[in-house]
Amino acid sequence: MLEDFIESNSLNARILPYAAKGSLVKCRLFKSGSLEILAVFPAKASISRENLKKALKLASLMQVDKFDVEEMTGYKADFLPPISIYGVTVLVDKGVLEKERVRCLVGEEKTLEISPKEILEANEEAREAEITI
Repeated sequence: MLEDFIESNSLNARILPYAAKGSLVKCRLFKSGSLEILAVFPAKASISRENLKKALKLASLMQVDKFDVEEMTGYKADFLPPISIYGVTVLVDKGVLEKERVRCLVGEEKTLEISPKEILEANEEAREAEITI
């Protein structure tokens, strides 16, 4: 699914056949009413719900339960990629955009390597925001 997305969108991203380290990002899924939000942030940072709500001008926001993430996206919660999830608003933390390329674990032994610019371009509803503390 992810490999097909990369190929069909002619991205320079690539799947590495191992669990990589360095410049790692995490992705977490949130929900507010019918709006689904994918937060992309540095793995060593902590996400701020208040900053997420502020960036989207929302009154409330809940993190999607791990068990519901796979049903909603087709991906396991711990291995959500920052691309190839349709119908979500993507917020990329400014700390991610400082890097030339970032890595995201997408399986036990698989890592997506991608530029932050491609994350923004490959998602229809994507923007940068300060979402960590």
